[in-house]
Amino acid sequence: MAVKKAPPFGTALEIFWANRNIKNLIIKKSLIRVLKFLIILVVLSVEHQIKKETMIFKKKHHQHQQHGILEDRRVRSEIKSAWMSDGVNDE
Repeated sequence: MAVKKAPPFGTALEIFWANRNIKNLIIKKSLIRVLKFLIILVVLSVEHQIKKETMIFKKKHHQHQQHGILEDRRVRSEIKSAWMSDGVNDE
């Protein structure tokens, strides 16, 4: 039986370029992962900020509505008391 020799891998230059290409691929994949993570992080933070500002707007809007309701009640009670006092004076 004849023992087959493994073919030579290549010259030192070929090995260097192969290793360099592998390293470049690893670096590119890592950078892509990091960029994806950063994009997701930015999107989530913007989404959170929008929700936060929306809640603040809703609270302020609700407070203005409540203030308007209280103001309407105060005006109505003043009108009613003025009307009652006018009615009492007329009798």
